[in-house]
Amino acid sequence: MDNNNFLLDSLIQCPTCGHELVSLNNSFTCSDCGKIYTSKEMVLNLLPKKNNKFRDIEQEFWNYTYDKEGSRDIANRNFAFHHHFRQPLIDLPSGSKVIELGCGTRADSIEIALSNKYVVATDISMKAIQLARSLAKQMKANSMKFILAEAENLPFKNDNFDGALMAASFHHIENPEAGLLEMKRIVKKGGYIILGVEPNSWPYKTIYMLLNPLKSYIRKTRKRNINSIADDTTEGFSKKSLIKILEKNNLEIIEIKPIKFTLEFYDSYLRLKERLGSRNINASKNVQQFFNSIDKIIEKIPLIKNYPWHWNVIARVK
Repeated sequence: MDNNNFLLDSLIQCPTCGHELVSLNNSFTCSDCGKIYTSKEMVLNLLPKKNNKFRDIEQEFWNYTYDKEGSRDIANRNFAFHHHFRQPLIDLPSGSKVIELGCGTRADSIEIALSNKYVVATDISMKAIQLARSLAKQMKANSMKFILAEAENLPFKNDNFDGALMAASFHHIENPEAGLLEMKRIVKKGGYIILGVEPNSWPYKTIYMLLNPLKSYIRKTRKRNINSIADDTTEGFSKKSLIKILEKNNLEIIEIKPIKFTLEFYDSYLRLKERLGSRNINASKNVQQFFNSIDKIIEKIPLIKNYPWHWNVIARVK
């Protein structure tokens, strides 16, 4: 599919006040508040024109991180649990419109675009968008558009998408419920809302508390003055809290799947090596498959299945 037939102009609105945007000389002006939104390096910036300290810190951190680390190897996202949350969107009819929020450098929506869908991928980090767009081009995912946007103030009109996806990004929103409501607003009735690889809450109350001294040591060793405020403040999500927020906002819960039991130990080991060595380390696909086969057994064991490291959430707009 080609994105020439995908008119982004018809989907967008002012992220600051929600009114119509008027196109003029490669920029957009709000018909109500007069805010002007421009493009840089062929990336349209539709971030709200209002101060947001949380967003600014996250944006600076991710621009710094991606500039230093670059894009992830494609194999690092070919986990079974990524296939799991992508599949409902891949199964949508050809020509469906899907949006990914917080796409990072390795957008999961690339595979969705390759299944004949029109995709908008967004992030607050310009560096992430540039790297993700480059990867999409390499993979010939031609039906994708990339823009700078904030999940809590999405620059899109109501009821325009057939599905919305966030992968390992929901906990990076200052107000997750506001982000969820925005996803619901822009997705059509019957469309999917998917939260992939979101952290469970129990490690934050146990293991991570014990590891705080190690985290402080690593940060001093790396001599980096900026960190993710979201990672430092999130407490994860219990299954109960996920059910509560979904039901409160009148979303149909299709599945909340426990993921990553033993595999998380391998991933954490790789992350620790990266942070100590300040370089990317590609995961072994065979090792991933080994741990994933064990996790498939564990996720069926009563009680234990309630304590994964992460969750995949598949819901639908009623």
